[in-house]
Parts: sequence; structure tokens; C-alpha cells
Amino acid sequence: MRMACRYFLIVFFYGIGAAFFHLPAVLWPFRMLQTISFQNTSATEIMGTIAFLGDVETHSLDTHTWKIKFLQPWTQSAFTPLKWEMLGQLFRASFIDFKKAINNMVAASNYSYPFVIQSFFFCEIGTDGTKRGFYKGAANGDDVLGYSTDNATWVVQKDTPLAVAVQDFLNRNKGTTANMRSLLLNECIDILESSLKTGNETLHRQEKPVAVVFAQEPPATTDSLLLVCQVTGFYPHLINVSWLQDEVALPSSRINSTTILPNYDLTYQIRSSLAIKSMETSHSYVCRIQHSSLDGKSLVILWERKHRYRVTIVVVVLVASILVVVAGVLFYLQKKRRQYEDVNQAISKTARQ
Repeated sequence: MRMACRYFLIVFFYGIGAAFFHLPAVLWPFRMLQTISFQNTSATEIMGTIAFLGDVETHSLDTHTWKIKFLQPWTQSAFTPLKWEMLGQLFRASFIDFKKAINNMVAASNYSYPFVIQSFFFCEIGTDGTKRGFYKGAANGDDVLGYSTDNATWVVQKDTPLAVAVQDFLNRNKGTTANMRSLLLNECIDILESSLKTGNETLHRQEKPVAVVFAQEPPATTDSLLLVCQVTGFYPHLINVSWLQDEVALPSSRINSTTILPNYDLTYQIRSSLAIKSMETSHSYVCRIQHSSLDGKSLVILWERKHRYRVTIVVVVLVASILVVVAGVLFYLQKKRRQYEDVNQAISKTARQ
């Protein structure tokens, strides 16, 4: 579950989700993902609540005891034990109110069960010191509405009866809006600032990438070759992978790359590929990796060509060698046979005399 959450957050916040609020590029925002399943009016379950600082898992919520769990040894110092306990109870009260409000809105909008609601809480400190907070809600994977501390209003992202009902309710409910703003700009920012100080060693660790380049043989009907550069084991996630032909960088339009994917050891991987024609194989090709762990240098991996005619020559030489050995053995056996026949003839001749 935690691995799936980590993957989802990477894709969401470093990929398509970044366009939602036009966020500035900050390296260590604090984020929390909560998933709630609504089976019917009486069966509602929190499937998971987990928090991240950047891409490092920091906290989770035990919904049986409503206590905050600390996933890193340095994450507890942001608050006193009493305040952490109060925060857990705040989540409990918020969940009860949220469940009741959603069920009432579903009844009013004729929205049908079951469905899953995902909530994203996000706060950051910009390079200029500006503190910002955001909330984004999704139902069954579709954006429903969002909230930003910049304008302090709830905005519909998908015009559905449920989304409009939730927006109207929240914009009228000033207490809920004030609590959301306080949660994002106070508790969230406090956790962020404290964790940036106490978790410095973990957050700024550097793991060097390891890469290999190989060619994938195309179908017999195509006149091309696919060069693949597999890069793994690096941290942090920001990386640049490019291809060079005869020491000249190729345009990105010729390169296909996967998204940056997490490994189980809290590092990352990426796969970049380049398609070339058979007539282009005489050129040299290099995969170039640039990463913060390399101290300003680049990791360069050369594609080593394996010409088919060389393989053919090796096979021919091998077969010829085998034929020579076989011929030599046959010649030796034939010679021995003749010597044996000559000896027998001599013995027979002596016996007759």
C-alpha cells in the first residue's frame, strides 16, 4: 500500500498534477494523501493516510487508535506528544463530519454508491519564504474540487452535481474553510519546517545512478534497431538522460523515456530508448546521465556494437577448425590401419615359408 501511495504521489505531484495549481519548483514540500471508501451510507472506511516530505515517507495514521505513526526517527520533534495526540483526534472528528456531509450531499445529488474519495493536502515554503497550502479532492479518480490558501476559496474542477454541491456547502461553511486554512498554514508548515531541520541527512542523501546500454533486435520486417539505456539506483529523483550520436546531442523528439519510477530501496529508475536505422549503426552512440550525485560530471555509457558478420566469421572459423580436426583423426586412423595390414601381410608371408 505504501509503495503504491509513493508511486502515485510521484506521478501526481511531479507530473500531471503539478499543472493543477501552477506550483513553483520547491524540492521539499510536505504532502499527505488520504483515501476513503464509501460503500454505502453506513459502510465507510479510511483505506490509508500517509504523509511525505518530498518523496520521503514521514507519517501515517492508525485509524483504529487515531494516533499518528512516525515513519522516520526525526519526524516526532515538530510537536509535543500532547499536540500529536490532539492532531490525531482532530483527524477523527474531521472524518466523522466529512462522512456525514458527503452522505448528505450524495442523497441530495443522486450520486450513487460505491465510490472512493482521495484527499491531497499540500504545503510548501517558496524560495522567497512565501508559505502556501493547497487541498485537492478526487472521486473515483476524477478531480472534483480544490482549495488554495492564495485565494481562500473552493473551486470546482469537474462540473458534476456532487462537485457543485460540495463547493456550495464548503464556501458557505466558513468554519470548515478556516480550519482548512489553519491546518495548511499552521500545522502543516510547522511539520515542514521542523522536519527540514531534523531530517537534513536523510533528505539530502545522494545515491549515484548505475546504467547499462543494450540493443533490442527488431522484427525481421523492420529496418531499425532500438537502443535502450537502463538507469537505476539514483537519489534524489531529478535526473537528465540524453543520447549523443558521434558526440553530438540528439534532439528530445528522437528519444522515448519512461516516467521516473520508484524502487523498493527508496531509489529511482528510468528507461530511455533511441530508435536508429540499420544504415546508422556505423555511428557511435552514447547514453549520457546527469545527476546531482555525480558532482557536476556526467555518467557516459557507450553502446558497443556487435556486427553480425563478425559472428559469422567466428562460426565459419569454428566449423573449419572442427573439420580440420576430424580430417586429421581420420587420416591418423587410416594410416594406422594400413600399418596394421602391412604387419599382418608380413606375418602371413613368414608363416608360409
